[in-house]
Amino acid sequence: MTADIFLKLSDRLKHLSGFYQAHIQVEETQVFPLAEKYLTLSEKEVIGREMAFRRGLDPDALKQLTEDLKRPSV
Repeated sequence: MTADIFLKLSDRLKHLSGFYQAHIQVEETQVFPLAEKYLTLSEKEVIGREMAFRRGLDPDALKQLTEDLKRPSV
């Protein structure tokens, strides 16, 4: 990789990182509180499954992992 390409890539990754941080901030401070207040559990589960599928994840495996993590370890 040339220095020029490295600098361009680095610049774009910094831009993406800033955009992503802003995206997370909006989700956490605006979207998620509204969803928690106005959506039913069923509606939130549907949204969660759709998000998992878009990321190539198995929502059922994620649910099981979450449940496993909530159990006290022995």
